[in-house]
Amino acid sequence: KKMGNKASKDKKDKKDEKKEVKEVEKKEEKKEDEEEKKESKDQKEVPDSTDSKQEKDSSLKAEEPKRKGSSAKSSDVKRGSEREALFDTPIRSVIPKNQTMLVIDSKEHVAKALQILLQNNYYSAPVFDKEKDIFVGFIDLVDIVCCIVKMFEETELLGEDFDIFTMETKETRFNSENVDRVHDMSKRNPMHGVRKTDPVSDALKIIQKTHTNRVLVVKALDDKKVYNVLTQSAIVAFVERNLDQLGALSRLPLKGMTIGSRKVISIKKSDKALQAFQFMAEHKIGGVPVVDDDGKLFSCISAKDLRVNNTHQLFANLFQSAEDFVTKISKRTIPGNPVNPEFYCTWDITFGELLTKVASKKFHRTFVCDADMKVEAVISLGDIIGALHV
Repeated sequence: KKMGNKASKDKKDKKDEKKEVKEVEKKEEKKEDEEEKKESKDQKEVPDSTDSKQEKDSSLKAEEPKRKGSSAKSSDVKRGSEREALFDTPIRSVIPKNQTMLVIDSKEHVAKALQILLQNNYYSAPVFDKEKDIFVGFIDLVDIVCCIVKMFEETELLGEDFDIFTMETKETRFNSENVDRVHDMSKRNPMHGVRKTDPVSDALKIIQKTHTNRVLVVKALDDKKVYNVLTQSAIVAFVERNLDQLGALSRLPLKGMTIGSRKVISIKKSDKALQAFQFMAEHKIGGVPVVDDDGKLFSCISAKDLRVNNTHQLFANLFQSAEDFVTKISKRTIPGNPVNPEFYCTWDITFGELLTKVASKKFHRTFVCDADMKVEAVISLGDIIGALHV
């Protein structure tokens, strides 16, 4: 019953949020209409300085229908057509021009797949089965995290002291594990396809409904050939480049929105880094905040921090303290603490400012902190896309 009440409250909050955006837009429309009327009146009152007043009057009459049409069009835009036009953009125009198609063979080893993803700075890639001649899904860094954590849990190593013999056994197994046994182990990436000519709103609806992080882009829905991949990051970057078309939504402060998750899972900086990856695997998330003994944000550990030169080093790093891991390995802190300010914010910033921060730094999550630097919420790319109300 409580869960039902909460869901009902969240639904009501989202409706109130949409209502607030519409009210702000109506006020702005009214203000702009008044300014247009005043401008039109001023233009009529300007004395004619041409030699032929009749010619000028004729010109004004000829332009009058255009002016009315322009006003009507402007009014439509103000009522949300700019936002509609933004999301009517073809998907092929949203995918970054420099984004190349990265494909992982289903028979590739997981260790090699991890290396390929990190070397290309990719979070995921589609998996292709050459024997069946089809794409069978995606593999992302959280899938690989799940694979690693499962290996440790099977031998009850999680939380235990470093055991070199067991570690070597796990390294051997990890290096020989195939992608086809690991892809979508996190259950975060159901396969959905869209055509490159479809509007971006179609992709947004799929992401919002299925909570997938990316969709395949094809030339035709019955075509086996994949054109590219549309990711949440690419969508957020596209919206940020066209921020003025969001209207009142971009100016709403986060504290006035229903956005992000208030249930934040964190680890202390004295905990083993392995625990952060265990939480990622358990909760199917891509990152975990690291806090100090007072609960203040210190840093974070993400799936991308699996970036190492070899498997032995990767497994050994997991037994470092979270503090050593983030300062020596991921280097995501700055001298003297506070934490690097790039991946956290306060409730006072606007939705537009959040988009700019996330798009410019290419973050997958942003932690919202209070005045004491204690984490109150985490906002993911999926949360941002969900707030677009498409």
